[in-house]
Amino acid sequence: MRARPTPVSNRQQARGRRAARSWSARWSEVGVFLTLTNGASSPQTRTAIGRATDRCRSSAGRAGAHLNRVFVNTVGWRSERARSRRARALVAAIAAWLALAAFPALAAADEIADLSARLASSRREKVRISAAVSLGRLKDRRAVRPLVRALRRDRSPLVRAVAAAALGYIGDPRAVPALRKAAADPEDSVRKRAREALARIDRAQSGRQVASGALSERERRARAQSIRVAPRERPSLAPAPTLYVQLKSVTDKSRRRASKRHRVWTANTMRSLLHDELQRSPEVTLDERSAVESGARHFAVDVTITNFNRRVRGPWVEIVCEVRLAVSNRRGRLLSFLTGGATVQVPKKTFKTAYEPQLRKEALENAAKSMRQDLMAYLQRELRN
Repeated sequence: MRARPTPVSNRQQARGRRAARSWSARWSEVGVFLTLTNGASSPQTRTAIGRATDRCRSSAGRAGAHLNRVFVNTVGWRSERARSRRARALVAAIAAWLALAAFPALAAADEIADLSARLASSRREKVRISAAVSLGRLKDRRAVRPLVRALRRDRSPLVRAVAAAALGYIGDPRAVPALRKAAADPEDSVRKRAREALARIDRAQSGRQVASGALSERERRARAQSIRVAPRERPSLAPAPTLYVQLKSVTDKSRRRASKRHRVWTANTMRSLLHDELQRSPEVTLDERSAVESGARHFAVDVTITNFNRRVRGPWVEIVCEVRLAVSNRRGRLLSFLTGGATVQVPKKTFKTAYEPQLRKEALENAAKSMRQDLMAYLQRELRN
């Protein structure tokens, strides 16, 4: 004779739903999934499972018990034992699926939280720049809020510029108001990156709507109007440059195993980056004829890359680029040495060797920006003396 299913009260169903929601909210710490995911090869999954706590175990147990009761009393199997066995199998299958689907995203959430804390609280400009770059590379919408906060509040123009570029790379339209405001930033680099980010977000949004056929001509004009930044004032006659900077030599003398060809590539890349950075300064000219016409003061710069290595520090893999500038006058007399550089960090658990070339390029770019600031500050002091 077939057993009658026991009715389930509304109160029991509500308790089951509450426990299930509490259980789901703590996926990243539920240790009861350990036996369900022993064969999982994802390191993020194993890391998240290892962070189990007693509170989450009890929460998972309560949720499982209530779900089990609901399934047992609603599935009409012939015997209580058969119904219980089927329900337990169903609960286990749901739990395993949730664990395998949720843990990689939760590991990324932990990484975003860590990088956001570094971006907001670190006193070192290079660490904040590295955190902003890493958040942009994740292309996760959860990184928009910390990047917008950095774009609005950070005192460093380099950090603000990198945050604007990262927001454009993520492509979330929620960043548009902050980027429009940054398009009027006092620093030229921040304005440029903000405009580029706005254009990139606009292209991405328009492409999605055009692909779906949802963007009319009127909407297209309205979107163009909303994304448009205020036009720049008509430029007046630019002042004559006061500094003539000659990049004499750039060499890679870092202590690392690298072929001659790779060292030449590193040196040429640094020369090109420094050249571009110096060109952005209106008081600097790199052309000898222009320097003679304007009477700009002549400085020669020799660049040496002293360190360009990869290292592991705690939970981070770092690409370190250290640079030394030798500044001399037009007669060749050495005036000063300037040292600096940049460090790019990525979490060790997500690092892959294939990422290293791009990380090295980012380290060179950040080092060139940092050294340009140091060099300009020194040359301005020399002009005042």
